[in-house]
Amino acid sequence: MSIVNLLPEDYIAHQAQKRANLMCLLLFVTVVIGLVAATAVSERKHKRTREVCERVNQSYDGAGKLIKQMQALDVTRHNMLKKANLTATLLERVPRSYLLAVITKALPKGASLTEFELRTRRAKASSVSPKSKSKYKKAAAKKKSASKKPAKMEVAIAITGLAGTNVQVGQFIATVEQCPLIKSVDFIFSKEKKVKESIMREFVIILYLKDSADVRGQSPDAEAAADTGGEDKRES
Repeated sequence: MSIVNLLPEDYIAHQAQKRANLMCLLLFVTVVIGLVAATAVSERKHKRTREVCERVNQSYDGAGKLIKQMQALDVTRHNMLKKANLTATLLERVPRSYLLAVITKALPKGASLTEFELRTRRAKASSVSPKSKSKYKKAAAKKKSASKKPAKMEVAIAITGLAGTNVQVGQFIATVEQCPLIKSVDFIFSKEKKVKESIMREFVIILYLKDSADVRGQSPDAEAAADTGGEDKRES
């Protein structure tokens, strides 16, 4: 028994085309939804990646600031330890009170001190190299010499004072030069200065201590007594 299809062929072809179009539309919508979902997921991942990168950069910035602060603190600590060691060494050998007492005793009558400043600096070492060396060898030699011998420090005393005349200034310089602790004296200047109703001479000199200066166990009074005794013997 054969089945007779009474539908026209044009109608059947139109329905088939309609079903094909619907299927293509569904496939297109599915692809578009997939693309949108993939784009959203990718954008979300990219956003998370940017956030992670920003956090990492912030962490690096914070770590860099901490490193700089640690380096600055280390330099400050090194300088403070260096100054403390220099001050301790100086106070052990020549106390500031001792120097002030000796200098005050050397002042002529009518003169006075207005400023007293103790300065320390690294003494310049003269090194002569007959042969030319590379930068690496020079740095290695400098490091080796620095490790062998401690750096010598030059101690200077800047003094500002007032005197009646330049003769008193000269007497003060001559007296200070005779002190066994003083290596040399630099005269900076002397000028007139009005103090209240009097005209005085303001002077500035710099005293340089000897490298071998050591007054441990001594006192300015004992030194003054010794000097007085020596003068009495010379007079007699």
